Amino acid sequence: FGKHVNYVTVQMKKIHQNGERSTEEVVITPELFNNKNNSFFITYGWKGDDNREQWHDYQVKTVWSFHGGVQVESKWQDYDQAVLSLLPPHRYRTVSIEADADRLKEKKVRHVVVSLKSYINGKPVLTQTTIRNKGISPSALVDVPESKSQMPTVVDMVWYLEGGKKLVGKPGTVEGEILYWDELPEEE
Repeated sequence: FGKHVNYVTVQMKKIHQNGERSTEEVVITPELFNNKNNSFFITYGWKGDDNREQWHDYQVKTVWSFHGGVQVESKWQDYDQAVLSLLPPHRYRTVSIEADADRLKEKKVRHVVVSLKSYINGKPVLTQTTIRNKGISPSALVDVPESKSQMPTVVDMVWYLEGGKKLVGKPGTVEGEILYWDELPEEE
């Protein structure tokens, strides 16, 4: 929750049968999410609501705030359930960034900076990681937030070599769940 989300605001409104309106909201931060074990309550009272079935009818609107300034606001939606399950307006794709250490040593690569630009609600979200050429299999797992109506995630890689040299790759689209960073661009 806290890795990409600043907070989610849940707003509730109830139009009672006597015409009165009840409104309430809760702001869920990563700290509150953990401290309250993901259990939050919004309530409204009885105001002339003689029809028991209609008493359960209410509306909810959410605002999701992501790191980097991206916000996704829903429209008001009708509900009639006692429990409201929230789903974020995106999904996470785990991308494994892998390499062959010997191949990298041959090319004198020290590390790579991998930037993954995904989109939520049409706005870019940058996820970045640095991988050093250490160990048998220098790799990293990265969770990339993506819209459910997925625009392609774009990857950029910059390799840093011994002696202060730097190689910049051409941006590409992430296909699948594995990226290889031992395939360096040709030096110009």
